[in-house]
Amino acid sequence: MTDLEWNIALRDAIPATFLVAVEKFKTWPALQFNWFQFLPFKIDDPFFKSVKNTIISELSNRPILRSDDGQYDLASKFIIASHEFCDADGIPLVPEKHLPGGLHYLTLPYNIPRDRTRFECLGVLAMSNENFIRGLSNMHSQMPVRPTAWHEAVCRKLCQCWYYHSNMIRNLHILPLGDSDRSWVSGGSTSDICFNSDLAVIPQDLNLRVLRADIPESSSRYELFVRLGVRKANPQHVAQKILQLHRSYNPPKSLQSLVSHAIFMFNHRHSINFSSAIGLRVMDEEGLVAESQEVYADIQSERQTIRMCGILRPPARFLHREYLLQVCVESKAEWESWLLDKLGVNLFPRLINGQLSPEFEALVETIETHQLLTILKETWPHWSTCISEAAKLQLSEIVVDCEDGSRRSLKTAYLKRGRLAEYTDLPFLLIDEPNSPDWDFLRSLKVTLQMDGTFFLGRLIDLQDVQSEDEEAICEIYSELQARFKDDAQGIR
Repeated sequence: MTDLEWNIALRDAIPATFLVAVEKFKTWPALQFNWFQFLPFKIDDPFFKSVKNTIISELSNRPILRSDDGQYDLASKFIIASHEFCDADGIPLVPEKHLPGGLHYLTLPYNIPRDRTRFECLGVLAMSNENFIRGLSNMHSQMPVRPTAWHEAVCRKLCQCWYYHSNMIRNLHILPLGDSDRSWVSGGSTSDICFNSDLAVIPQDLNLRVLRADIPESSSRYELFVRLGVRKANPQHVAQKILQLHRSYNPPKSLQSLVSHAIFMFNHRHSINFSSAIGLRVMDEEGLVAESQEVYADIQSERQTIRMCGILRPPARFLHREYLLQVCVESKAEWESWLLDKLGVNLFPRLINGQLSPEFEALVETIETHQLLTILKETWPHWSTCISEAAKLQLSEIVVDCEDGSRRSLKTAYLKRGRLAEYTDLPFLLIDEPNSPDWDFLRSLKVTLQMDGTFFLGRLIDLQDVQSEDEEAICEIYSELQARFKDDAQGIR
């Protein structure tokens, strides 16, 4: 009789009576955690449907569930952690105190398997990926003290929910660094992060950080860290970071950093696809950063009898001695050769775009002729393919001392070799072993090295200049010119 007022009044009184009973159930041990079975959960009769709705609505807004600390709270403040959010013993991976929004776990002695549907009807939530990740974020300071098994379980779950929650996961400080302070960083760190490897010591100032060594490739941690952008440390990657830094507008200014970068590049020079070291900055003896091709190295070499240190004056710059005192490289000789051949540090006077460098031009003004010519001889093999014609002309104009005591331009001097030595009145250059082929380069600087048509034509002009009347000498010159005309017609004309 659903239309009787008495029946309606009785029905409407049921929710209030039930709610009063619930408060008593909380104090009765037998019902304290079991009264949820009596919720009018399955009522299909239209007349009594409002009883169900009112009771559920009222209970949802009352503190009816007890947390581990003995306090009661709203059902919406509780979550149920399924096995995927728990460890092997069924304990939630995120402790309750780290849950976001003041949430509590619904645990024993509540009978979750039996009453889960009723709990969810009252507003209890299932643990979500978002709640899990936010809880992990709240555990920032606790990450380092958690055991390996815990990290493995956490990373396994994070891999599962990576697709939809990668941005949240990147903010977790879950990457253990192998540095001295054993710090932990997030995948969103601005630093490049690498797995530990057997590479030679990686320079510390590259914003490149290395994880601890206890992360096997078969682990879920390794899988997650790869997704976070961690890569294997390889020589090519480190070299690229070094060169990017050195080629930037703000290269390193620390001697220790610059030397460590050079040593790394040297130690891995034989790696496959390894970058060229050209462009690496260095420090000079004055503590100033320089391009490697701008400085000289005071290295003892069999190729050089006159070392540039003490000879070249400013603006010449010399490599800081710390580079030459390294004992941690494989071979001192190989290290020095690498500095010269691969890094581009100078042992001999340098050219700049084919022109003489300012320091060499300054050297010409201060050094004596014998040393200058020796330096030119030892340097020429390095200049021969890149020196400009303008630089050769400039060298040919250098004023030098000759054996006869005269000072004249290099292009008007002679090399005392072969039959030229018979002409004792010639201005010969002050050099040792003039017959050595090492001096042949002087021909490029217009020094006369042999008796040819040009030589005899010059002799004839000299006699004319002094108005010589020595007919015998003049006839001899004409004979020599006649004999050489076919071979040097252009020079004689």
